[in-house]
Amino acid sequence: MCFINLYYRCACFPDTLDRTKVQGKILVCLREDTSALQFGMFAVIAGASGVILANSENMGYGISSEPHIIAASMVNSVDADSIFAYMKSTKSPVAQISEVKTEFDDNSTPSMAPFPSRGPNKIDSAILKPDVTAPGVDIIAAFSGATPATKLEDDNRLVPYLPLSGTSMACPHVSGIAAIVKTLHPD
Repeated sequence: MCFINLYYRCACFPDTLDRTKVQGKILVCLREDTSALQFGMFAVIAGASGVILANSENMGYGISSEPHIIAASMVNSVDADSIFAYMKSTKSPVAQISEVKTEFDDNSTPSMAPFPSRGPNKIDSAILKPDVTAPGVDIIAAFSGATPATKLEDDNRLVPYLPLSGTSMACPHVSGIAAIVKTLHPD
């Protein structure tokens, strides 16, 4: 484990990165929209050791697992504000890159992804829908061996599984529930 200086750029595009300032550092990039995966590739080209994709206020808490080409972390806007405050508080801000470790917070509450229908019904607010919800975020799913994980031009890594999100990931869960209900109650 090593501590590495941090370097911040508002937008991490090739024409905005100074290789002499980025080389060997963890690049902190402000994430304004969902298409920030290429920032990792730009960080590699500029010689960075890692990248932190920091959500802007308009991106809020929306983070997801994505296959990066460099050691990367995505943080929500509140954590991003803390990182920026730390970086402003010292001349030589540092961070560390460590082995991946999954931690679970036993006190966390279930939450809905930002993209599904949450209800209530728009026509009649007394109707609370949907009746059934299912996990659809960061579901480990089979992935084509013909396409690179990041879908970036210079990425040639092929993987059999990838964490994917969306209604396509929730659908098999709900279909399974429907099949069980139909089996138990054919009428």
